[in-house]
Amino acid sequence: MYKLTIDKYDTYKLKIDNYDMYKLTIDECDFFKLSQTIDECDLCKPTPFDCRFNRASLINIGFLESGKDCDYVAMHDVDLVPVNPAITYPYPSTGVYHVASPDLHPLYHYRKFVGGILLLTRDAFISTNGMSNRYWGWGLEDDEFYVRMRHQALQIERPLGIKTGYKTFRHIHNRKKRQRDTAKHFNQSVELRHLDKITGASNIRYKVDSKVDITIKGAPAKIINVALDCDLKDTPWCLKPEYHTVYKAKGLIP
Repeated sequence: MYKLTIDKYDTYKLKIDNYDMYKLTIDECDFFKLSQTIDECDLCKPTPFDCRFNRASLINIGFLESGKDCDYVAMHDVDLVPVNPAITYPYPSTGVYHVASPDLHPLYHYRKFVGGILLLTRDAFISTNGMSNRYWGWGLEDDEFYVRMRHQALQIERPLGIKTGYKTFRHIHNRKKRQRDTAKHFNQSVELRHLDKITGASNIRYKVDSKVDITIKGAPAKIINVALDCDLKDTPWCLKPEYHTVYKAKGLIP
């Protein structure tokens, strides 16, 4: 999670010279641990390998931990790298600026796509209540966030005049080394078809275990180690089915 304060929007420009400048390889299960609330007092922490990834919740946490001195936030896929120097990260004057627009992203080209790299002002992010916390596993949280933005009548601005098309970004993802958890468990597929009007940044439950300040080629950065709350009643799919059986046998969950 990067914390950045912008004082002069018209003079600010972020330029990425090469991938190594901001590459930071983190094993998700070492830094993002899952916890589940058994009752008001006891907290059971499964091992890191039991967890399912929740990108949307981590983005909500990044926003909350960034502080009010940040004027806008960047939701940035770590495996998407701009290779065209004409790509910039400007202050989103309309509230939302989609850097990796459908006509530029190397993989996703549908009109409602807002993933990859998305910039939002603090007010815009707050107006949507951030992202839904119910999307455990990979995929679909961006599509739900698009609906949230539309409900708030937010105008999505996108880059103009970029001539490199689908070659504007380099997509770096080793599917064999980092397989995506796309499985849908229990009633997850049905439940996630609808707009989540309840969960978001305002009511996410998490615990900060530690914060580590690091420097990458002179640029300060912060790694926040968090434990996410797994509500088995609302989202039983936050825990892999095989671990439901294990924890029931141990008496850790009803």
